[in-house]
Amino acid sequence: MAAILGFNVMAVMPADMKVEIDLSGVNYIFDRANGTDQGDYVDPQGRFTVGCIMVTNPQLPGFRVYFRSDGDGCRDEVVFEYGDPWATAAPADLGAYTATVVKNGTTIAAVSVSAHY
Repeated sequence: MAAILGFNVMAVMPADMKVEIDLSGVNYIFDRANGTDQGDYVDPQGRFTVGCIMVTNPQLPGFRVYFRSDGDGCRDEVVFEYGDPWATAAPADLGAYTATVVKNGTTIAAVSVSAHY
């Protein structure tokens, strides 16, 4: 299941963006610079383009962060996804955590998540 955080940010392009997940006192970093480009979504009517960078952290298996920024740099969206439909192990839920979004060294959001199913 995915959780979406959207931010209206007036900037050219996010030069430096990362997410810090604090889960049970352990900090997991998802740095956009280390991600994999998933390609752009282009609106069929040509009104906008959204890029997509996926970042994983091997220390938190099954958790993915997608950085989706508008091509014109006016808006950033961060999507959190947990789970792997191809895993053979029994599904598990992720307990409470805090997600902190940092852009160019400035915290732009800190969200307490009670659970991630």
